[in-house]
Amino acid sequence: MQSRRPFCYSASWVSLAASSWRRRCVLGLAAWFFLLGAKGAPSVRDSLAWLRTGDVLLTGGILAGGGLLLHERSERPLARQLNPPLPHHGNGLDDVGRWLPTAVRLGLRVAGMEGRSNVSRLVVGRLSGWAFNIGLTYGLKHTVHTLRPDGSDRKSTPSGHAAVALMSAAVMQEEYGYLHPLLVLGSYATATATAFNRTRGNHHYAGDVLMGSGIGLLSTKMGYRLGDLLLRGHAKVYTRYQTASLEGVDRLSDVGFGGGCALPLNRFSAYGGKRLKFQPGLQTDITGSVSIAHGVGLTARVADGYFLLSSPSGGIALGAEQLALLGGPHVQTKVGDAGFVRVQALAGFSAMTSGRGRLKEIAPVNPQGFQMTTGLTGGCLVQQHLLLRLGMDFSTIKGRYHYLTPSVGLSYAF
Repeated sequence: MQSRRPFCYSASWVSLAASSWRRRCVLGLAAWFFLLGAKGAPSVRDSLAWLRTGDVLLTGGILAGGGLLLHERSERPLARQLNPPLPHHGNGLDDVGRWLPTAVRLGLRVAGMEGRSNVSRLVVGRLSGWAFNIGLTYGLKHTVHTLRPDGSDRKSTPSGHAAVALMSAAVMQEEYGYLHPLLVLGSYATATATAFNRTRGNHHYAGDVLMGSGIGLLSTKMGYRLGDLLLRGHAKVYTRYQTASLEGVDRLSDVGFGGGCALPLNRFSAYGGKRLKFQPGLQTDITGSVSIAHGVGLTARVADGYFLLSSPSGGIALGAEQLALLGGPHVQTKVGDAGFVRVQALAGFSAMTSGRGRLKEIAPVNPQGFQMTTGLTGGCLVQQHLLLRLGMDFSTIKGRYHYLTPSVGLSYAF
């Protein structure tokens, strides 16, 4: 009898949906979530206009879908072989960071600053959003039963901290983003740092955090959408945003942050001849770009990533953190009245800030040194001075270690 092909080698969504009832449920919920949120959205004529009105839905769908694929293709097999577990690192910042945007928003409300929603829409929308968030997050935790990297329990998938943090930031954007784009930027930066710290502390795999982040964003949108349906004519939304446009901007400069999933592309040999590979890991960055002439500029970036290394006997051997300092030229062009496309070529130095000693014991490799990164970044203004960025980078360290990094980020444009 022919053996069933394992899912981790499958390349189609059809096999993903047919592999088990759990995966079918997850895909069904994700599709329902996305379509319900998109229903009733303002009609648009092109994809750029849809991106400007559906930025939260798009980002949430990308994160949730990416997290699901990572979990099924690599992290579930790793979790089954986790022995011994990785060390636990906790500093309490995760618990504070996930609530910080909510605390700031409540402070603004107490100080008399009005949000975009009236009280009834805010209450019903938040209750509905929390119902979606908690129900889906803890429903999956008690259904998937993924062992955490630190071995503490089997509630790794998805990350509840990431879901709460991104939901808090998305509500801040919805209610008080009109005051200043830096409020939105700061909220999402705090949420991203909280989510990244969950993998860095070995509480979650990268896919868990991406999935939780997507749930948080989509829950916010679903909560407001359901609240509007329930309240009908009683829900009021006050339009306080100015129309965002890059018209008349010849030299676009920006500074902001991003988060992505670094996908290592090559394997290497450990002592004894067995093949090893770094697993996909989260990467965060702070990026600034300055235009020096029409369509030409300079970009600088600080990137921090955390990766898990599979051991020769299966499972996980170690967690390693990689810090990179990069800079170089870019060329860019505007697309429509609010979009842009940028191509950059960066060079710099990459160093392992943790896990280097343990790696030397396992394999004769040293993945640090001169790094080259080339990439394509595109996006648009989602509100005045606030850029949503989607990027794809290819990086190589010392010409031997290669990885691909899709990412999403926000920047303050000036």
